[in-house]
Amino acid sequence: MQNACGTFGKELIFSITLNGRINLWKFADLSKDAAEINVPCRVVEGTESGITALCYNQKSGCLISGDSDGIVSVWKDQFPKSCRTHKGAIVDLKEGINGSTYAAGMYKTLFEIDESGNVKFSLALEASPLSIAPSKSDPSTLFVLLDNGTLLRITSGAIKQTHKVSQDSTCIDVNEDGSEVYVGDKKGVVHVCA
Repeated sequence: MQNACGTFGKELIFSITLNGRINLWKFADLSKDAAEINVPCRVVEGTESGITALCYNQKSGCLISGDSDGIVSVWKDQFPKSCRTHKGAIVDLKEGINGSTYAAGMYKTLFEIDESGNVKFSLALEASPLSIAPSKSDPSTLFVLLDNGTLLRITSGAIKQTHKVSQDSTCIDVNEDGSEVYVGDKKGVVHVCA
């Protein structure tokens, strides 16, 4: 079993396998010997196409998955409620402080999804997003890294600021007050953008 990506909740870690299953692991089991934790505490069958992104929404208690067909599924009690967002894979999912989940789509799109799986807003972008990072202090602000080396600051659904970064950039995160964005690249270097 090979894990493709993962996220964590209050007492569980979620991972997906390359065959699309979602594995649930208990934090308490992680202190055991590696030979004892090779079986997850629960396995949920994923969607028909491969899951490409996974996020646990702490506020709603839902697991959100995105797949290679552009479908975002909200998992509550292991049964998904799916909403079709667009053509193309979902490349990143992140929880915002307002309880919404943000989805980045491979074909130049960004979505905000509520806990029921409804799309609250979508935004066409100049290039495909690679990574998203919601502000931890301002519920209306989101940072997006595009595959053309552009870092966007989006506030209330509108692009407010752009910043050029290396085209080797792969992922982003933001500090607690939103004053610094951390950009990781293919070489393992983290750059700080203020």
